[in-house]
Amino acid sequence: MGNQAGLFDGVLRYQKCKMLITGQSFYDLIVSILECVCSIAVFLAVLIYFPDKPQLPPSVSASSDRIDFKTGMRQLLRHWSFWKISISYALALGISGIWAPLLSFYTLDLISETEAGWLGFYGSIACGVAGCIFSRFTDIYARRQKRVLIFLYIFSLCACILFSLECIKRIPFHRGILYTTYIGSTASLQGCAPLFFELICETAFPIAEGLTNGIQTWLNNFVGLIFLLVFLIPAIGNSSDLQWMNWTMVGATAVCIPILLTYKESYNRLDIDTIVVLNDETDAPNSFAEIPSNNSTDGSQPVA
Repeated sequence: MGNQAGLFDGVLRYQKCKMLITGQSFYDLIVSILECVCSIAVFLAVLIYFPDKPQLPPSVSASSDRIDFKTGMRQLLRHWSFWKISISYALALGISGIWAPLLSFYTLDLISETEAGWLGFYGSIACGVAGCIFSRFTDIYARRQKRVLIFLYIFSLCACILFSLECIKRIPFHRGILYTTYIGSTASLQGCAPLFFELICETAFPIAEGLTNGIQTWLNNFVGLIFLLVFLIPAIGNSSDLQWMNWTMVGATAVCIPILLTYKESYNRLDIDTIVVLNDETDAPNSFAEIPSNNSTDGSQPVA
């Protein structure tokens, strides 16, 4: 709600200045007003109705105790796997979140500002669809998030390189290539967000999910802020050549791939939630047993 209110205030100030200069009206504010009102309505509905927790825990790990805030923070400072995932997420997606809306700046020589707006719109829709598809895929094929993330980052890197080369006219301009590379690059990156949030919770468990996701989101916003502050450097912000943004996006994505390769997967929550139903004729119909680990000390073998 605060984000939408701030956005509304910024648009309002811009439109006031625009009206004073050009004499145009406030009709462009309708969309921002609707977004702000909807955000306030949803916030109030959650505040009034939404319960603190479900009546029954959705999984075994959901009912497990979490480490307290201070202890969890100290453990995260030494949790290298957590930082590898967080940096890979924040570096690429933090810059992408600022780079994508500025599309019209670095495509001025190729397409009009209006067409750039529509291309950004198509990219935003593709990001939402990609996030749903990737999330569903990893639900079906569990314990493969790392491979999926590496594949998507490599695909995004290749698409972003082609897009950057077309923007500087090193390859012949083709509208289809421009659309495909931009949408493919942004969708494959932004669609990774649900996978990162899920994987970081798995890695850091039993540290509270609110703490891990909060730090991850803060890092993402911090990287985006640093990217925006670069425009305050006169030699960069006042330059007419803004192609450096494309190559910054390429570099950020490329740096994250080796970081992901060194990450060692761990699914602490999933290990707890993985159970085997023993439904033999001689057993109780609702008896459950946890899958034994391979290094169990009682000599028992894992259940097939």
